[in-house]
Amino acid sequence: LLDLEPIQHRTIATLSQEQKKRVTIGVEMAADPVLLFLDEPTSGLDSRGAEIVMKTVRRIVDSGRASVVCTIHQPSAAVFELFTHLLLLKKGGRMVYFGEIHDQSRNIKFGSLFKYFSDLGLYCPPHRNPADWMLDITSEKSESNYNHNNNSNIDANDNNETIRSEKKMNAIKNWMGRYKEKQKAKTIEKRKKIEAELRAEYAKMQQQQQQQSDIQNNDDDNLSQRETEDESSSTSSKGKGPITDSSHSNSESEEEEEAEEVQNILRTDEIDPNTLDFTSIFSNSTLYTSMITSIDTHMAQDQSNYQTQRKQMTKKQKRYQKQRYASSFHTQLFYSYLRSLLSTWRDPFGVQQRILTSMFLGLLFGLLFLGLSNSVADTTLKVSLIYFSLLFTVIIALSSLAKIISERSVFYRERSSMTYRTIVYLLVLILSELPFLFLSSVTFCVPVYWLSNLNPQPAKFFIFVLGFTLTNMAALGFIQVCTVLAPDVATANTIVGAVISAYDLFAGFLIARNLIPNYWIWMNYVSFLAYPIEALSVNELKGARIECRASEWVRVPIRIGNSTSSGVERLVCPVESGEEILASFGLKEERMWIDLGVMAGWWVCFLLITLLALKFVKHIKR
Repeated sequence: LLDLEPIQHRTIATLSQEQKKRVTIGVEMAADPVLLFLDEPTSGLDSRGAEIVMKTVRRIVDSGRASVVCTIHQPSAAVFELFTHLLLLKKGGRMVYFGEIHDQSRNIKFGSLFKYFSDLGLYCPPHRNPADWMLDITSEKSESNYNHNNNSNIDANDNNETIRSEKKMNAIKNWMGRYKEKQKAKTIEKRKKIEAELRAEYAKMQQQQQQQSDIQNNDDDNLSQRETEDESSSTSSKGKGPITDSSHSNSESEEEEEAEEVQNILRTDEIDPNTLDFTSIFSNSTLYTSMITSIDTHMAQDQSNYQTQRKQMTKKQKRYQKQRYASSFHTQLFYSYLRSLLSTWRDPFGVQQRILTSMFLGLLFGLLFLGLSNSVADTTLKVSLIYFSLLFTVIIALSSLAKIISERSVFYRERSSMTYRTIVYLLVLILSELPFLFLSSVTFCVPVYWLSNLNPQPAKFFIFVLGFTLTNMAALGFIQVCTVLAPDVATANTIVGAVISAYDLFAGFLIARNLIPNYWIWMNYVSFLAYPIEALSVNELKGARIECRASEWVRVPIRIGNSTSSGVERLVCPVESGEEILASFGLKEERMWIDLGVMAGWWVCFLLITLLALKFVKHIKR
């Protein structure tokens, strides 16, 4: 269907852009969707690649596997011809056109689309890409500057209508210019009137002050002058009232005249003030009305059919209908695991690095603790060897952190497409790591165990390997929790480093368990490193006999009678069994198998937390 058989064994990095697009579509089709959404599937492709991809999409539709809805950017005529329906939106999400592209009844390419626009007096020129022409004529610039004279097939009535529109727009512009000039003139006149009133008031106040200073010297003149001023004031006030009323009356009459002028411009039959708006045209068209009617009818029919079918279904059919995935659990697990193995096989650097690092550290620790004996000092060094080996095992597991985070975005996308279940992804993550994790544990334990001369019993060796494997599994589970919860690699590294440091401090070696304060003892119980240290130390030291070196013997005076000053001394080995060293660290010999079981429990606990985090935590921007 997608023509991917010739490239099925190639890696994604070696594919062309067009082939990668088809692979991406194939990944989405694996979930068997009823409706497939594609966001600009031709972006970044040349015309040939875009046509190949869209023909692939067309084959999907023709096969009946799914209906396809996709956005497209600057399609060629050949690509645009492959679509059956078009939803054309303008800025703001407003609908310009929604309907069929081709006239299926008469088998005419772009027939329905051309008919809609030809009814508006718009015709696509010959040899023009219909998609480009349609976008050009419906752009905002074309709407605002629309002129039917630009079209060769327009009639005389449309030309007259355009001329009337231009006249009306010019009339409105002229009126706006006159209105602004009038407002400016009114403002200047008003300022002059206020200034004249202020000047008159100021002169009046000066005259009153002069009158008060001369009133005692010339009463008659002052009386005469006041009578003259009263007459003048009366005349001024009488004249002032009519002027104000006249100005207000003139202002109202002018406003009424201006409003009437505007209404005359807008009411004139020679000019249409409305500009061309394809959104309004479509919303008032018969095509829009029929579309709404069809949608309502189909929704009512689908609801009725659904209720009828639900009543006739058996319980088994209802359960099957609720299943959201196209394939069964076992199919998802098998192919997801196969994909993970192929990915590891094609890019084995990470696995090789982990195994070689484990082998190198195993040889390093084996040579550092080479040939340990059963002396007191060497027996204590065996506990040190176990502690540092476990610590570096956890550090080796950190190498998987970056890989899990890099693959996380792929999981988010495929889960949203219902390609597989969340638990399938987690199981694949575990199953793909277990073989290499076990191999890494073996390559580390073999040189460490035999070079350092630990207990040679086969059962002891296998318990040692089991303890390291469980520690590796718990460490990997803890790292998986951190990678799912952390938004990026830097944050995950910080969290892992801080928690592992705390676990290391309270593991029972740097500070013996019986020396940890009571208010901090809970940290020893939550540290998953404490349990393998105790289990592997008990496995190595339980039943071991200590042979003191000459320098390790202690001279103890012997008491003879009531006197201790006889000078007789006895050489005593201070530690005679491995149980005594275990007791010095606060380790209990009967807890070995319990500790191994707790390690398995920690691993399961980390897996459950990871599963919940994968379900409910999503670090993705869109």
